[in-house]
Amino acid sequence: MAINEGFITPAPNANPNAAGQQEVPVAPISCWNIGMVTSVLAFPSALDEERLKKAFATAASFWPVVCGRFVKSSTPSFPEFAISLTESPIPFSTQTTDDEYPFPTQDVIQESLGPYAPPLRNDFFVAGADAPQLAVRLSTLANGNSVLGVNWGHVLGDAAAFSRFLEDVSLFYNMGRFADLGDDMPTFAPHVTIPPASEKTLKEYHLDLLEPMDVAKAFKGYGDATTAGQFFTVRLSRKELAHVTASRTAGEHCSDGDMLSGWWISVLERAGRRVDRAVQTINYRSWHKGDRAFPSNLPTLVANVAQMREIPIPPQTQGQKPAIRARAVARAIRGGMQELKNDREITLKWLSNAAYEIGRASHEGTTFCLVPRPGGVTINSNMRYDWAIKFGQPGANYHTEVCLTNFLRVFLANAAPGQEGLPVGERDVELAFRVEWGNAADAVQKVIEEDRARWAMSEPVAEDEAAAEAPIRSFSLNAVPARSPWGE
Repeated sequence: MAINEGFITPAPNANPNAAGQQEVPVAPISCWNIGMVTSVLAFPSALDEERLKKAFATAASFWPVVCGRFVKSSTPSFPEFAISLTESPIPFSTQTTDDEYPFPTQDVIQESLGPYAPPLRNDFFVAGADAPQLAVRLSTLANGNSVLGVNWGHVLGDAAAFSRFLEDVSLFYNMGRFADLGDDMPTFAPHVTIPPASEKTLKEYHLDLLEPMDVAKAFKGYGDATTAGQFFTVRLSRKELAHVTASRTAGEHCSDGDMLSGWWISVLERAGRRVDRAVQTINYRSWHKGDRAFPSNLPTLVANVAQMREIPIPPQTQGQKPAIRARAVARAIRGGMQELKNDREITLKWLSNAAYEIGRASHEGTTFCLVPRPGGVTINSNMRYDWAIKFGQPGANYHTEVCLTNFLRVFLANAAPGQEGLPVGERDVELAFRVEWGNAADAVQKVIEEDRARWAMSEPVAEDEAAAEAPIRSFSLNAVPARSPWGE
């Protein structure tokens, strides 16, 4: 399986938001220089290679950071790091394989993306290494269908920014010179104006996952967390999801994602796992509109505009039904987010802690290991996004990798046979996570099977409110009670 290596020459910078600039700043809170966002799209048809290369070249002219380089900034008014707009060629490779499909299953999360994901250089995270931050690979399967793999350095931006970039590539692939980005033109500054973190703030908002460590130690931690547990993929139908959400009361703000997270934590608890806190990744691009600290360009900012927040999980009460327990956890998770949306001062303190820790790690050349600590879990829910960008084809399946112990990832499932034409809101939902090998994994499997068997025998109905819930005194890490997110 020979891989043919080449390059895409980007078109000259055509983005007025970067006109005349040699660098764009990387704010300390956005400087996730160690990490990647990787996507593999499998199509039921063939892409045109030349059209694809031209689409990437054109999109890069509006997203000049993708053909830039991570550097120490030379601009006096900038933060320590920047992306130098070098207009460098984008690595592009092709291959033909003997596979009928790139992976053993059509699940979103795969154990490994293998040769279908192009690698970035081993030093891509080192400032001044002159390493590409984007790589593209087009594979042709034995049946003639195409598979597109793209690897994006996390310092360029979060998964939402990466997805927008691929959507623009798809737009140029489909429409060529007639495509118009209009009001969706990418922006590169400013980020949120974050005050310096005080000692009190650093103590109150401390997050153990943001404790800097040696890069080699962090990589070992990730490696151990991908082999130390059984890999679970749970695909829930919309009827099963309705069972999960049935205990939500009328007008309640808890989302389907909150309820799924609550159910998952309740599964772990019923299987004997102690969970007293959850770390949730939260996107704040649309928050505090009109506030001077939150610029209007945040929705189009090419940067990392999502951060983790630790949320205390209320203790279980005796005799609490599983559905009521799941709802109590969901409310705590929603409350942790809603508090930030309700109060800009709390949001800025939360962000100032993250900016300090991430900026310090970048400066020192250290990083983080985001594997949950004992008693904790991490949640990264992406079920509101359709990541399967179709490039004008009849359909597409989206795949990515990395699944850690006690770390939940949620996606819209790839369409099952017969579901290809379903609206996004009617698609199945996929949960992926790992649980320690042995009795713990067996117990989790048993609880999930029992829930699904019970759901199969009935229609979704609301649970009795009579089962008492533990009062939630605070949704924050602060010692004072939080403002109620439901207006009570």
